[in-house]
Amino acid sequence: MLQVLFPVGTADRQDAATIKLNNLSGPQNITVGFTSTISGQAPNTTAQGMPVTDLLNAGIWTITPNIQPASGNYGVTLEGRGYTNGVADPARYVVLKRPSSGYVWAFNGTNGFSTEAGNTVSATANNLTTFSDFAIGIATSGVSSVLPLKNW
Repeated sequence: MLQVLFPVGTADRQDAATIKLNNLSGPQNITVGFTSTISGQAPNTTAQGMPVTDLLNAGIWTITPNIQPASGNYGVTLEGRGYTNGVADPARYVVLKRPSSGYVWAFNGTNGFSTEAGNTVSATANNLTTFSDFAIGIATSGVSSVLPLKNW
């Protein structure tokens, strides 16, 4: 497994994305961008049965490979800063994705662990198979996470 940190963001803050590649074949290079401007519609989806109708207003990430993966999967961890609509329970944060701004936000893959510390929200999704736009969604209640297994 290869893990790569992309320290992207705006002039006044970094909003990193970390990608963990799991036997991913196809892409030879991946670019990551971040914008604090959120375009498109508000989410209207569910994450493991919990409604998700809002996005953390820090911004969105766009992760673009030279070609979409042919096989394998990946995990992504997003770190959002500079938001004004955080919630008390970090289990409410989930990673959402969409193909581009003309599409609706959706919950894909499996939900990983989410945290909030020092005005930084971190949210993880695993078992993803395509790259696109990403955001941190806010569910109406806590969403259970699936922690990765570690071989000892």
